[in-house]
Amino acid sequence: MLRGLALKLGGAPDLTAFPDFPALRFFEAWQVRGLEDLRPVAASRTLEVLYLESLPRAELPDFSQAVSLAHVRLDNLPISEGLSGLAAAPNLRQVRISRRVFSQRKWRPCEDTPPSRPPSSR
Repeated sequence: MLRGLALKLGGAPDLTAFPDFPALRFFEAWQVRGLEDLRPVAASRTLEVLYLESLPRAELPDFSQAVSLAHVRLDNLPISEGLSGLAAAPNLRQVRISRRVFSQRKWRPCEDTPPSRPPSSR
């Protein structure tokens, strides 16, 4: 079963086939022309790592169904609607933002979200 998928430097107008990957744990989209609707990604219950870079028209939907999502990296994303959809991911532990293209004010929903579990004492 496919556990990782990376789309790079191409075109993909939609991700309607995304539910056909029920064991997917890693997804990366990098400079994919035409990709706007990330709802199929946000609905994945197995996805653990998400990396999105340079998607000029993509918006972050509600990730509350993404129960396994723990690590997200956003690079050069013009998030006009903010990060509240991403903050809805119940087990999100780490978000890394590079070359942000949105205001600090849009980050506030993630700051106000309490941690889902106490930090480990390693």
